[in-house]
Amino acid sequence: MKRLLFLLMLMVLLGACSTTRYAAYRVVTDPEGAHVTYIADGEYLGLSPTKTWWSWNDTGQPIRHYIRVDKTGFESVESSFVVYPQYKTVAQAKEDVKDIFVHLQPLTYGGEKSRVVKVSSDPVGASVYGNQNYLGTTPLELPVVFSDGIAQIELRFEKSGYGTQRRVLTVTDDKIHVVLHRIK
Repeated sequence: MKRLLFLLMLMVLLGACSTTRYAAYRVVTDPEGAHVTYIADGEYLGLSPTKTWWSWNDTGQPIRHYIRVDKTGFESVESSFVVYPQYKTVAQAKEDVKDIFVHLQPLTYGGEKSRVVKVSSDPVGASVYGNQNYLGTTPLELPVVFSDGIAQIELRFEKSGYGTQRRVLTVTDDKIHVVLHRIK
């Protein structure tokens, strides 16, 4: 009985002296919606902004983490940051989330500039055509390439029961939104 009581007290003391520490970080990208992967094990963390908590036995040394950020139409970025675990519980760490910012650069090919344009409509679900080609339905992220910074693409929006809308997409646009009107 004394031995069992001693082991129980030892477990309580060891638990109270635990060195496990937690930290909470959110990966935020410009633009949002990028895929975030933890490089060490290839674990997919989600679309940005994404939140992940790391924990480990704290040796007193900060730990550097490496991530890869990918988004269609943008250069992939491998980034690292240092994690300082300082909280004893995940709940405490969640109250002090640190943001890790990653800025993505559009792909460039010689004089061409690639970007992703957010295309939306009210109501949603409109078919989008560019230069007579079907591109998808709204909302949609549209990868486009502009040559030498001078390009225009005519977009046509169609939805059953609504009038057709047209918009010209230029190199300076990062989003296009149209309002479709019901046909009477």
